[in-house]
Parts: sequence; C-alpha cells; structure tokens
Amino acid sequence: MIFLVISTAPVSGQSRLLYDQPQYDNHTNVFSLLDYGAVGDGFTDDTQAFQEAWNGVCSSSVPSPVLHVHPDKTFLLHPLVLQGPCKSNNISVEIQGTIVAPSDISEWKCDSDEGTYNCPSWLTFENVNDLYIIGGEGKSTIDGRGQKWWDLSCHKAGCGQLPMMLIVRNSNNVHINHLNIVNSPVMHLIIFSSKWVYIHNINIEAPKRSPNTDGLHISHSQNVFVYDSHIGTGDDCVSIEDQSSNINIDSISCGPGHGISIGGLGGGGNTATVEYIHGLRVIGTEESPLVVELAAQTRWGRQLYHRCDFVDDHDVDSVKKFDRDVYDHERGSG
Repeated sequence: MIFLVISTAPVSGQSRLLYDQPQYDNHTNVFSLLDYGAVGDGFTDDTQAFQEAWNGVCSSSVPSPVLHVHPDKTFLLHPLVLQGPCKSNNISVEIQGTIVAPSDISEWKCDSDEGTYNCPSWLTFENVNDLYIIGGEGKSTIDGRGQKWWDLSCHKAGCGQLPMMLIVRNSNNVHINHLNIVNSPVMHLIIFSSKWVYIHNINIEAPKRSPNTDGLHISHSQNVFVYDSHIGTGDDCVSIEDQSSNINIDSISCGPGHGISIGGLGGGGNTATVEYIHGLRVIGTEESPLVVELAAQTRWGRQLYHRCDFVDDHDVDSVKKFDRDVYDHERGSG
C-alpha cells in the first residue's frame, strides 16, 4: 500500500534555522586543492588531488575543517566517492570556483552493451554527518557537461544507468547552499537515505529538452527543507520517491521542467510510504506553468490516492489531484 498525506502543518522537531555555515580560521583548518597538486585549468585531471584533499579534511581533528575550491579556477573531476565518517564535526566543501565533469562519454569508462550503459555517478558524498557543501564569492558552479549524453539515440528505448551528478547518501545534518548545479547527464542533485537536509539559495539548470534531468530527487529521506531556490531542467523540478517524509518546499521557482512529482512507488509490490509533503510559494514560469503530480507513477504495487492540497491555488496552474481512488496493479496486468 502507498500511504500519501499532503498537508501544510508545520513539521515538529528540529528547526530549519540550523543552516548557518560554521565559522573557520583561514590559516589553520583550510585544505586547499592547490596544495594537493590540483592545476585548475579545466583540462588536467584533478581527481586525485580532490580525493587527497578530502582525505585530509575527513581525517583532521581541527574544528570545522574546510576543503577549499579556489575562485577563478576550473577543476576537472572524474567520478569520485567521498566517504565518511569523518573525525571532526562540521565538514565543509567550499566551492568558489568551477568543477566540471569529463566532456567525452568515453572518459567516464562506463560498462556498455548494445546501446545501454551502466555508469558510475559523478560526485557522491557518503556517510558524512554535519556536512556543508557551500558556494562563495566566485562562480560556485558544478557543471556536468551533459550535452553528449542528451544527444544519445537510446533515450526513447532506454539508455540504462547514465551518470547522476551530485549524490548525498546515508548522511545526516547536511547543508547545501549558494551553488549553481548545471547540465547533468541525468538527475542533478540526489538525496538518498539521509535526514535533516537543508537546501537553499541554489540554482539548478539544464536545457528544456535535456531528457531525464530532474533537478532535485529525494528518496528514502526524512526532514528535507528546500527553499529560496530556482530549478529549471528538462524533467521534474523536484521528484520524491519511496520512504520519504516531512519534505518541506518553500519559495521555489520552477521552470522549465515538469513541476513536482511524487511517484515511482511500490516496486515489486512492496509497501511504500510517502507522507507529510509540505509546499508553499512554489511558482512556475510563464513558459512552464507548474504542475504538481501526486503519486502518478507506481511499479506493480497497490496504489492509494488521498485528497491532497499541496500549495495555495494561486501558486499552481495545474494540480493533478486524486480523491481516494484505489488501484491494484499486478505485474504484467497492464
């Protein structure tokens, strides 16, 4: 069964005001990419330098260590998993410059078979609590350079697993703000199996015709706050899946894109729960009126729709609502 409750009741527990970034001393706890051998010319592979700088930050016992990405520099990174747990609290990755993905598909070293791909994700933060991924005074841009992925001919039939861009997994008390996250091959920012995540003042963009480029994807996560941001891509601005609750979306402009969706639930007939999704001041654009699609996608599970109110009527041009209709879907039954 899928249990879906949409309301505007305030979330209890921890306040969303806990997003202030930690203060730090520029001389004692900053780990510069350049100090670890990064070049920052946009052509040299700086992946190893980034990994070593992360290792230094994560193993440091100084208060609030910072991995610093310099302004006026462009750092080329190949797929990278940045692992915790870390020794110190309040780990910061301060991106003042630009980080770019490989521009050529062959550089990703994906497994491929008859036109389908099995690719690694690009940047993954895993098992890192008290994490701050923040912008600064520079360009503060993470660029997936997805054009060649969007041009693949396999999109209609299915391309397999293309590289997702920025993933936060199994982490608590995460703060992401003041960043430009652009041009992912597919999904841009993914929050998976995490709690107390604060996302604000971000700009997520991809062209209108870029396929499957969801802006923000939330799954198996609780107490996620998203506010004061713009999201405009070729797919959903925000997508929410299984086992997610207390998702708070406030003051978001959405467009281009398909709006906000809650779906992809109940895989294999399993029980799925999505509850307490709060939305206020979510605004579409003249070119892309906002559509809120509630539990419209399931995978072979029993589907239960509840009467829903997601945002104020004047904020949404089209809201797909379902009044307690129950559908039973069996595998292969159409």
